[in-house]
Amino acid sequence: HNEAFTFVFKPYPVSVDYSRSFNEMIAAGKYDLVNNSDIAVDNSLVTRKKGTLDVKLYLIHLDYVATDEEVVRGLNSLGLQPAKMEHLLAFGAKYPDKQLEFPIIALGSALIDPLGREYVSYLDSFEDVTYLDRGKPKRCLYLFSKLKADEKWLEHCRFLAISK
Repeated sequence: HNEAFTFVFKPYPVSVDYSRSFNEMIAAGKYDLVNNSDIAVDNSLVTRKKGTLDVKLYLIHLDYVATDEEVVRGLNSLGLQPAKMEHLLAFGAKYPDKQLEFPIIALGSALIDPLGREYVSYLDSFEDVTYLDRGKPKRCLYLFSKLKADEKWLEHCRFLAISK
């Protein structure tokens, strides 16, 4: 396949507030649904720093089906690395409508459980099928979704990245 990347030059500035707990960072996103996994979540999943850190994030669109390794290789070639959990949560809180356009994956949030299963977090949307909200898209934080070993990301996905 073609290794060409579509680089979104527009930076998305966010402030990561490290004084917030993991659950407070999630709550700031005001998601319609947080799809929790069976992974026990705690504050250790967020890099612990002091205060607030301003960072610029980028959305990278590969436009082809790719494995995690292919995505990381492509990000490296652009001088970028996968965004971490705290970046994903800050992005979702500041730019709530972006995930209605396409899934936004933070490969830097990957976690491997004691059985060797890999999990990753991402932002996405889904159609509400209840009578009152039919057809109205809802925002979802997929928190540590389990991946199959051979799973690939579809061409419409965007990958949240940060400068190295």
